[in-house]
This record gives sequence, C-alpha cells and structure tokens, in this order.
Amino acid sequence: MIKKSTKKINPGLSSINNRILILAVVIAAIFVVVLLIALNSDSSLGIIDPEPRSYPLASGTTMGSEDAPVEIIEFSDFQCQFCRQFHQESLPLIIENYIETGKVKLVYHNFAILGPNSFRAAKASLCAVEQDSFWLYHDYLFVNQDEGNPTAFSNERLEAMARKAGLDVD
Repeated sequence: MIKKSTKKINPGLSSINNRILILAVVIAAIFVVVLLIALNSDSSLGIIDPEPRSYPLASGTTMGSEDAPVEIIEFSDFQCQFCRQFHQESLPLIIENYIETGKVKLVYHNFAILGPNSFRAAKASLCAVEQDSFWLYHDYLFVNQDEGNPTAFSNERLEAMARKAGLDVD
C-alpha cells in the first residue's frame, strides 16, 4: 500500500511571506518616487528663495527715477561677500530713504573679478535683464552665494535659480 504524504502547509507562514513581499514593493515604490522628485527638484541643489522685495522704477540694471539728482553707480560681483553684505544691509536702506523718494537713481554694473563663477553669474544676470527680471535674479544670486564653494554658480545651479525666479532658461 502506498502512503500519501500528508504534509500540512502552514497557512500562517504563507500569509507572512505575502505581507513581507507587499511591504517590500511599497517601500521600493516610495523610494523610487522620492528619488525622482529629488532628481527633478531644485531643492536638491540647495536653492534658497530670497525675501520678496520691490524695486521702484526698475528697468534693466537701473533703479529709480531718471530725473533723480544723484546717480549711484554700483560695480559688484555676485560672488563677493562684501557685495552680498551691501545687498542685504545697505541697499534696502538706500531704496527706502533715497530711491523711493526720488533723490537717487542706482545703476548696477557687473564687475566679475573673482573667477569663472563670477563670470557665469554675471552672464546669467544679463540673460535676466533680457526678461525684465534682473533685480529678482540679482536677489537669487546674492542669497545663494556660497563663499568658497566652487559649484555655487555652476550652470546647473544658475539655471535652477532662473527656473525658481520664473525665467525662461532657454
């Protein structure tokens, strides 16, 4: 007589294996989604949004009334820490006390002297001029200045800042 094997399959073990498999698939899917978001996001480049600021009578790289009795000509490098300090501390006071009152007109000139990053940032700012967004992009450049970081103004970061500023990067 032939005996049949009467192995009992543990139904609990199969259920646990299925749950582990489903959990692994869900975790993998979440990982892929997060990875895709990070790769397509400017936040992975550490781009910081500047505080909103209004620039009175801004046109190109000029700000203020054409009839202002005083003209300030600023030569600046987006990579210069002292230029950034001026942008953050002094420029708002000049705007409030002199430009908004019609006493002063400010004309900005790029003075890219601190190497290739400075030159790339200056060139990108001129592209922003073509889209009437120089002052907004100017803010992005100074806020995202990273002293000593050789990739601070890489083409990739400059384009990411332009996208965040709403510029056409083409």
